[in-house]
Amino acid sequence: MINNRKTLKIIIAFAAAMTAVAVYMSGILLGTANRVNDRFYQRGNVRSGVVSIIQIDERSLDVLGPYQTWTRDYVAEAIEKLNENADTAPAVIGVDVLYIGNTSEEADAHLVNAAGIRDNVVFGSYVNVGTELFENDGAYALQKTITLFEEPFEALEEVSSQGVVNGFYDRDGVIRHGLLSVNVPDGRTIPSFAYEICRKYGQHIGEDIAPPKLNENGFWYIDFTDYAGGYSDSFSLCDLINGDIPADYFTDGIVLIGPYAEGLMDSYTVAIDRAYDMYGVEIHANMIDAMLDGRYKTEAAGWLMAVIIAAFTFCSVMIAGGSRTEKGIVYAAVACIGYPLLCVFLYGKGYVLDILYVPLFVAAVTIVNIVIHYITATIEKKKVEGTFKRYVAPEIVDDILKQGMDTIKLGGEAVDCAILFVDIRGFTTMSESMEPEQVVEILNRYLELTSSSIFRFGGTLDKFIGDATMAIFGAPLPMDDYVFAAVCAANDMVERSHDLAKELEEKFGRSVSFGVGVHCGKAVVGNIGTDRRMDYTAIGDTVNTAARLEANAPKDTVYISKRVVEALGDRIEYESVGNIPLKGKSEQLEVFRLIRIADESAKE
Repeated sequence: MINNRKTLKIIIAFAAAMTAVAVYMSGILLGTANRVNDRFYQRGNVRSGVVSIIQIDERSLDVLGPYQTWTRDYVAEAIEKLNENADTAPAVIGVDVLYIGNTSEEADAHLVNAAGIRDNVVFGSYVNVGTELFENDGAYALQKTITLFEEPFEALEEVSSQGVVNGFYDRDGVIRHGLLSVNVPDGRTIPSFAYEICRKYGQHIGEDIAPPKLNENGFWYIDFTDYAGGYSDSFSLCDLINGDIPADYFTDGIVLIGPYAEGLMDSYTVAIDRAYDMYGVEIHANMIDAMLDGRYKTEAAGWLMAVIIAAFTFCSVMIAGGSRTEKGIVYAAVACIGYPLLCVFLYGKGYVLDILYVPLFVAAVTIVNIVIHYITATIEKKKVEGTFKRYVAPEIVDDILKQGMDTIKLGGEAVDCAILFVDIRGFTTMSESMEPEQVVEILNRYLELTSSSIFRFGGTLDKFIGDATMAIFGAPLPMDDYVFAAVCAANDMVERSHDLAKELEEKFGRSVSFGVGVHCGKAVVGNIGTDRRMDYTAIGDTVNTAARLEANAPKDTVYISKRVVEALGDRIEYESVGNIPLKGKSEQLEVFRLIRIADESAKE
């Protein structure tokens, strides 16, 4: 049975683990998981101080006119201002604007000449990724491919560098990954805008800027430096052109020129703050700072996260499963608090794990186990109450429910206990001369008295046998002083029978008296019978001996065995009545009459 339970538990744990992995792999919780990761991981960092942004902002549009009317002269003038003095020129100028094809010959030439002053200008190029039908050995399939590549016009490309400027959303519509490079249809590899700028900056300072680590999809995880607007230093393009910004402010730094106005349609939702969109030029600034600082993160592969999720879920079932939930709750608390803290710690070390799934599935397992435990406990409670409420005092039923049914081995077990039998003396003769209703009332009053005495001292009412009552002390729950409790109950019955006798004498002209027998020892106690008819009772020699003692006891007398006397000693007063032959016994048994309870604690 134990092995079967363990095997079943392992099977359930494995099934739960596989279910958790299936939910993870399905991506149904991807949006929520990414949101949780962003909240924990994207906290901002210290800016390098190298990157500045010249904004094509609302003020520039007000001063220079609507953007649609601009010629390429404005950006050309800005580049000329920045590169005017070799000693104060920036290390790199990145222009986050697409200059594709020719427009005005004069303006194009102006931009080319400005870009050619120094080898420090990077312009943007653009790729569009789509799907195309691909044939392979007669089979057709859709695959991702570059469907469009746009780059600076030829003359401009010859005097400058280029990098891909467009960002790529994750599946939940948020930018949290960056592109390192892309292979265009003509066989060239075009770097990303941010990485090309970092590469040229590294050449300027004489250092190699290591490329970021790519995930299994070919992108790198951006550890954002600042929130939307964080790079806004109030440098307007019009101020630069008009000479209102000191040229030496950007010396040896990185200057980015790009759209910074809502009407230019270049803002995106990013991981660090979903409440406010971030302009594309600021996203490039964040990526550049992350590259310069070497803040690269290694994301856990999908298979590794699946293993982690499966392991935690499996352990959760193995620990939380069962009738007790305390261990499961402790494990869930540790996992739900400790795992996110561990993830944050590892993030600081350069590793990215999904935070949501482990606490979610561990909590789910724990909640399911609590619900199952509650339902099981409710069923068990009803079972206990149905089994014992007729036999024992309510407080004992409560103890059984608190300790659980595991404390009771239903089906029978040998226990040390005391057995009490009590009977009405002369009841048969009395019932023959009385009306049935009177007999029933007298019997009920007697049974009420004996039952209350049994319950008062923690005994179990086993059964009524005609006008006899049988009780067990020491089962179904163990008792520290079960022999003394049984004798106290017997003495209480006899003492209280006197008042009952007077009451019945006055009402019916008849009285009752009790004979009681108590013996202790081993007995088989449990649910005994068949599937159709089963009773909680005790069987064995101890029970038979107690019954024989009661049968021989005169009215108003409690007979106890030598074993009871030896167990209680001077806690009771007694006298020997000699050896009495008991039915079914080959040898006579020494019997004692209880005189009184000497232990005052019995009255408490």
